[in-house]
Amino acid sequence: TTNSRGGFYLWMDRGQTTKGRKARIESELMLVDIRCISFWYYMNNTVDAQLNVYIRDPRSDTYSLIWSNDQIHGSFWVLKEITVRPNMTVYGTNRFTIVYEAVVGSKTGDLAIDDLTTRSGNCLSTTPPQNM
Repeated sequence: TTNSRGGFYLWMDRGQTTKGRKARIESELMLVDIRCISFWYYMNNTVDAQLNVYIRDPRSDTYSLIWSNDQIHGSFWVLKEITVRPNMTVYGTNRFTIVYEAVVGSKTGDLAIDDLTTRSGNCLSTTPPQNM
């Protein structure tokens, strides 16, 4: 997404797995405060795949869904920003993680995620889809 030859992204090989299988990546443990998480995602020709983002309470191992998408976007990357507020976490805990999850639908199409970042404070804006 940076339009350079350097770097890597995460891609789910849907041709090598069965419907309903999941792939997850989890952030490091963070203190509860207002945070902006951002990432780029690519969903091309995906008939019934899904991309989900959760807050996980590591003490109770509970997941709270904060964003989900199952829409096809075409052959371009989309930037998503989400402001995570303390009231979105499970009360009584002071640490949490962010979990990104891809769920396999059919065996066609591409699903990828890139440039996962987290910073303190609110997200400043949401950028519309960008052709890459």
